Amino acid sequence: MVDIGTLYRSQSVGAFGRPSRTVWRVMAISEAAGRHAHASLADTADPLSTKMVAVNALLDPDLYLPVE
Repeated sequence: MVDIGTLYRSQSVGAFGRPSRTVWRVMAISEAAGRHAHASLADTADPLSTKMVAVNALLDPDLYLPVE
């Protein structure tokens, strides 16, 4: 389950082949009828940097891992 306020780190490779160090906070979750739920994420270091990701992607450990 993805909750508002939960922190995630992308498993993608960043600059220079290093793992991404950006930590994303779930700001909102939208669940439109007949569509997959999406989470609005904000960069914890730069809250003006945002993105929208499918909740299913956040739950895939190959794509994102929760930060404790």
